[in-house]
Amino acid sequence: MVSKQAKPCEMINCFWKRIRLALLVVLSSAFAVSCSGGGGDDEDIGGVIGTGIQLRGTVPTNRAFADSSIGIKAASGERSSAIIASNGQFETDAVQGESPYLLRVDLGNGIFYYGISHAVDAEDARQNVHAYSDIVIRNWFARNNLDIDSTFETEGPIDGLPSESEIAAINADVNLLVEPALEVYGLSSVDLQNVVFTADDTGVDEFLDQNPVIVNNGTITIIITEPDTGTASTVADSLPIETDFAAADTAAPSEPVGVRALPSASNEIVVAWESAADNVAVVNYEIIRDGAVVGESPFPVFIDSNLQSGIVFEYAVVAIDAAGNRSLASATAQSSTLAAPDTTPPPSPTGVQLLADTSSINVRWTQADIGDVASFTLLRSEAGAMFDTLVRVTSTEFNDVGLNSAIEYCYQVVANDASENSSPASNFVCATTSGAAVTAPPVTATPPAPMPTPAPITGAAADLLAVDVTNLACSVELTNSDVDGTVTIPAGCYLVPDTLTLRDDDFLTLDPGVTLKFAANTELTVGEDASLTANGTQADPIVLTGEQPTPGFWRGVEYSFSNNLNNQLANVVIEYAGAGSSDGDAALELSATSSFVTRLSANNILLRHSSSNGFAIDNGAILESFDNVISTSNNRAGQVTPETAGSIGATGQFSGNDIDAITLLNVDVDVASTLPNFGVPWLVDILRVDAPLDIASGNTLIFESQGNINVGEAGSLRAIGSAQTPVVFTSSQMTPGFWQGINFTFSPSINNVLDHVVIEFAGGGSASLASALRATSTNSFPTRLAVSNTVLRNSRGSGFILQSGSILDEFSNVTSVGNDQSGVISVDTIQDLGVGLELQGNTTDVVEITGTNIETPQTWPAINVPYEFDRLVLNSALTLTPGSAFVGVSGATIVVSEEGSLNAVGTAAAPIFFTGSQMTPGFWNGIEFVFSNSVQNVLEHVTISDAGGGG
Repeated sequence: MVSKQAKPCEMINCFWKRIRLALLVVLSSAFAVSCSGGGGDDEDIGGVIGTGIQLRGTVPTNRAFADSSIGIKAASGERSSAIIASNGQFETDAVQGESPYLLRVDLGNGIFYYGISHAVDAEDARQNVHAYSDIVIRNWFARNNLDIDSTFETEGPIDGLPSESEIAAINADVNLLVEPALEVYGLSSVDLQNVVFTADDTGVDEFLDQNPVIVNNGTITIIITEPDTGTASTVADSLPIETDFAAADTAAPSEPVGVRALPSASNEIVVAWESAADNVAVVNYEIIRDGAVVGESPFPVFIDSNLQSGIVFEYAVVAIDAAGNRSLASATAQSSTLAAPDTTPPPSPTGVQLLADTSSINVRWTQADIGDVASFTLLRSEAGAMFDTLVRVTSTEFNDVGLNSAIEYCYQVVANDASENSSPASNFVCATTSGAAVTAPPVTATPPAPMPTPAPITGAAADLLAVDVTNLACSVELTNSDVDGTVTIPAGCYLVPDTLTLRDDDFLTLDPGVTLKFAANTELTVGEDASLTANGTQADPIVLTGEQPTPGFWRGVEYSFSNNLNNQLANVVIEYAGAGSSDGDAALELSATSSFVTRLSANNILLRHSSSNGFAIDNGAILESFDNVISTSNNRAGQVTPETAGSIGATGQFSGNDIDAITLLNVDVDVASTLPNFGVPWLVDILRVDAPLDIASGNTLIFESQGNINVGEAGSLRAIGSAQTPVVFTSSQMTPGFWQGINFTFSPSINNVLDHVVIEFAGGGSASLASALRATSTNSFPTRLAVSNTVLRNSRGSGFILQSGSILDEFSNVTSVGNDQSGVISVDTIQDLGVGLELQGNTTDVVEITGTNIETPQTWPAINVPYEFDRLVLNSALTLTPGSAFVGVSGATIVVSEEGSLNAVGTAAAPIFFTGSQMTPGFWNGIEFVFSNSVQNVLEHVTISDAGGGG
């Protein structure tokens, strides 16, 4: 145990953010823009033939991993693995061997979480791995005198694993130990083994974080925590891992001790006591007032309300174990309600002592006048970070479990009375957990968003896939002289030795059953004053192909500025085309401009075996219809402009190409446009949006180097996905800064909405403006934006930049992770930040404040990283929310002027911090009140450190 007078670390991240390990990702070839088509049901990313089981689950990320993948061993001995993503989820369809499967997560220093899956198909293949799955499988191994570590590590088949029913029975018994706590968290019907969740500190993940289990020296300790007050209790203490939970239990718990009844209001008394002990687990407490039961609680605290004043009440507590055995009633404690407000805090705790091992630290202290103490708040600092509230307890001892090894942890203790008067914190004491530091393979990125999985080709046009004219004999030649004027070609097979060019009132009709075989590098061109009508039938389709069945043998069909209603294609196959040197070459090409349009009606079309695009459609093309079009087995599915993309029918199918994607041409969006979701990504360079642009749910946009979206003053961007089908903006290379990101520039539209969106690998361009998402604005030319359920990750620069004048209709449930910095925000926009912001896990976990003057009353919310500032001048009222933290750069100053005020009222559990970005006395100047005569100037539960610089 080491007493320490100064914090050792001088970097923002070192003293603020909780250590969260970025996870190594395997950037699978499934994400690559160029990938081979086809593949049967048993084909996986790496070419390994799996079992058909898609094993998946979640691992909480509150502890560091020594390996960012989860190990899987089959009962038959084969081994597999799956990457753990930054949200804790893992998934693999390359599971080897026979069920059941042992799953293991390596926490370092010989500490593991285990789970077991009995999956036999993809429907029941979910198995989470966490502390509770660990004690379930460990219990079975221990009761059968088996060592789970050696079983997993030894090569070859596993001789005996528990049945699914055995595991289910143990799991049910373990759930009984924490059932009252699960009910408090609203999870009474949840099975922790297979519930779907993400590691986001909410719901199931919050329960797993706040109710830890530690396995140490063959014993189990379970701690539960009340979610509202943070009061913790030990349910099971050093319980042997081999305990038979189903065995008859007749032993009663020990009687609760240290019962205290404390008045908290004129009609309320708080009853607190120390956790009782049991041979298995204490799961509940019964509270008795004046001989009658008045309530129960799984936690060692109870608030008795609606009491009459002036009466002395007598309280006792009975402990109840999982088998229903009851302890003797505790000694009684007496109290009456509060006659007058209590403003006197209890004395500070003293004599803090620590005892550390690899993954836990036992904290003990002493307390004078403990009869006046309702609870203790334990504050913890990790690796030199600021002290943060850890937990509340009712005893003078707490076992802090689930810690990372080789980390220095420091503790302070605050005593609280029933009226929430808090003592000054005790002196802090530090200790370092034993073992080696846990370091997973270095990474800089979270896993990329999953690419959409192409659906199999179906529908009416799919019948064209069976058409094969390779061996069809052709003896008649078709030349330009044969198509001069109004001409109809009857059914039959024709050789086309030279390019066919329709112009000057050439109107060509191909009857059902026509096959044209084109010579090398020839094409069929439909000019400005011509038309091509090719309406086949399902029984007699029309086929336009090459003399040789080679991709790129001929050029294809081009409609060039032909605005004719007779341009019709139905039940047509165009194949083996694409010859040419341009990226815009295609089997079917529509050349057009806004002044010279091309018109086409296309239905039941198959475009295949093109050496370039299946189709290419210019801006200005008018698609009367473009339905049931299949583009497959080409180099690329096709290319269109945003203006024409919305005219492509939803029945289009564009998978099975070398590049299963549609290129979005580099043009301005000048008219309202929509990008439908065709199940394949869009390839994008630059989009200049000067009209409304809607992006459908489930779309993925892949940007080229230094590509970007710029939404201008007259434009808007609405991208609304869902939790299952987000809209993803990513890049063709998984490198931070590869593309520039999304910039809203002076766009005041209420249609600027991002919901369930992922923006990743952005931040290219100017270093000072590098970000995934930027709102460029001024007070005179504002940008309006609503952002929710959005992830900004793996980008150069900041996750977001919100300049002065930005209007945030919403900015909630936004995650910024894996970037150089959490974000940048102007001083006048902070008040618009919403809830659910997750801003940790960046190189520097701060939100930088730009601008200086505060001219209107504002309330700034607390976020889970500090605000970084230079100079703030308060010319109006500023109110800070409990839990806020501010770090000043060198020479930073906060000035409260004559017209301004600063109201910074924290709590013992959520104090407000002002410090420097380096922990050096005088690093920043401090807070200066200059002739401010406001009653709103209040500092309470505030820490100001490392200030005193300047004059």
